[in-house]
Amino acid sequence: SLPRFDAFTAAALATLRDCDAVVVECGLGGRRDSTNFLGADVAALTSVEVEHAEILGSTTYAIAREKAAIASPRGVLVVSGSLDAAARRGANEVARRRGAAVVAAAPARAAPAVAAAAAAPFHGANLAVAAAVLDACGDRWRDGAVRGALLDDRRALKAAAAALPARGELLRGAVLVDGGHTAGAVAHVAARARRARRGRDAVLLVALPRDKDAAAFAAALAAGGLEPRAAVACAVDGGFHSPRKLAALLGAAAPDLRVVACDGGPERALRRAKALATPPRPGGKATARRRGPRGRPEALVVALGSFKLARAAARALALYERP
Repeated sequence: SLPRFDAFTAAALATLRDCDAVVVECGLGGRRDSTNFLGADVAALTSVEVEHAEILGSTTYAIAREKAAIASPRGVLVVSGSLDAAARRGANEVARRRGAAVVAAAPARAAPAVAAAAAAPFHGANLAVAAAVLDACGDRWRDGAVRGALLDDRRALKAAAAALPARGELLRGAVLVDGGHTAGAVAHVAARARRARRGRDAVLLVALPRDKDAAAFAAALAAGGLEPRAAVACAVDGGFHSPRKLAALLGAAAPDLRVVACDGGPERALRRAKALATPPRPGGKATARRRGPRGRPEALVVALGSFKLARAAARALALYERP
């Protein structure tokens, strides 16, 4: 029988058959992905991190080789400047072996400003990739109107700097949500959290689907620079690692961190996370911040690990703040 993802891909493409151009995201890797049959004129490799190692490989070099196999013979592969040296080497090897031209995405002129203003620091690198893709499309189609310079428009830059849903998104100034679970995602969230905290304490709210590496996630949280006062582990549904397992792994990775396993779902876990918050250290900028029901400065809750958790936290936040 046809795998579900293949069926969804076929159905989606059927609805787009009359479009002049389509942007398609790969599902997993590139070599064996459902989208590989398209033979796209232009492909882009935006990031490479160690995940799905049992399928893609355990190094960025191996994973980049799998992903770069989406490139078509006589096509173009745009490679992000955010890749490490091993990933770039792997991508270049495969693309050239397949007869595809490799284009390194040069930093866009506005990329540093976008990265500084954006909710997620990777927006600047993504803008550079998008500009290189447009240049490659214009060259392939011999269409002078399709160029990366289109992204110099202030409206495009404003959109590039905007927060994507559940990617470094700050809800009501109180809860920062991100669906990521890799080391890179944690680092991006940490950078975003540093700007959002403004002297406040931070408390983690984490949940992770069972098909993700819980030990690697815990290690990334411990080393990611978030510096929380405490952490609350929970589960959104039965498809997640148990709160106790996640709490034990995080406690082992960060022995000085207070970690609480919370059963009962995200709403209860959010309440627990807020209860663990304390006022910021002396000298912080708490006077300008909202205050909780006991007059304490409202702490920043950082929820990450799953898009399901992000959605659940947003719903729980509305319930928590309901009069």
